[in-house]
Amino acid sequence: MPGGYGCAAAALCALAIFGMAAEAGAGTCVGGFDDGQSCESDADCLDVCVGGPDAGGACASAVDCDDLCVGGTQAGAACADDADCANACVGGPASGTSCAGDGDCANACIGGTAAGESCQTDGDCPNACVGGPSDGLACTTAIDCSRVCVGGANDGESCSSVLECPGACVGGANHGNACSLVSECPRACVGGVNDGNVCSSVLECPRACVGGTNHGGQCSTALECPRACVGGSNDGLACTSPFQCPGGSCPTTSCPTTSCPSTSCDLGTCPAPSCPEAVCDVGTCDVGTCPALATCPAVAQCVSEPPIAALPRPWSLALLAGLLLASAAFGLRVIRPA
Repeated sequence: MPGGYGCAAAALCALAIFGMAAEAGAGTCVGGFDDGQSCESDADCLDVCVGGPDAGGACASAVDCDDLCVGGTQAGAACADDADCANACVGGPASGTSCAGDGDCANACIGGTAAGESCQTDGDCPNACVGGPSDGLACTTAIDCSRVCVGGANDGESCSSVLECPGACVGGANHGNACSLVSECPRACVGGVNDGNVCSSVLECPRACVGGTNHGGQCSTALECPRACVGGSNDGLACTSPFQCPGGSCPTTSCPTTSCPSTSCDLGTCPAPSCPEAVCDVGTCDVGTCPALATCPAVAQCVSEPPIAALPRPWSLALLAGLLLASAAFGLRVIRPA
């Protein structure tokens, strides 16, 4: 009988130990995308893409990590191989379009009299004047491009230096006349009874009636400008309403404000035109490539939990303790190693 109990106890003891061992089998991902997650083997732990548009994403191998096109029409786009990156013309009138070789990318002149036209070398692109009356005409150097006064009293006339382009008064009694200083451009009344006369302040520019029987006469308010019939049988006679102007009208009058605006001396210039060098913009076919720069470093691994984390669960310890007590009660011998 004790032998039967001994066999049962031994079986239960083995079950308890197996339970403890099974508890200790789980692991944890160390490194990679699944860092800190539970695992059974390294296959459960994904790595992380380095470089490319998928950087930071999960990967099992470099195949899972796209690269970026360099050059071509798809520059900067995600790619798996060179086939994803089409070639593109750089320079010339076809710049940015797809190409198979340089022959698909035309050349064109930049600047000069042949701007935009086909060319093979810079020699096919004559220079052209920029600015002045010769603007757009062929030139070799800037000396070939004539100059003219801009602003001033001689605006638009030919010149060789600014000395040939005197200033001109803007506004005032000498408007349009030559000047070198603003003091040579006296101010003038605008409006009023002294319209066009020299002034130093608006006080020298009294107002004037517009319309009515006192048209052109001095005034300070519109009340000093009586209305008058315009047209009809009473044309020119004073009125206060249209009913007094049979066949005509009795328009309102005004006494507008005047001014004595400041003037300026617009100094003329003789700007030098230029003869920039025209060039032949040569188109070339930029080959798009998909360099294998993105990687998936194999750093993640499934690490088994340390022994302290694999200690028996409470139920395993309780079962083992019970078995030991049962062994003692039935007189089971505990075999110890020699």
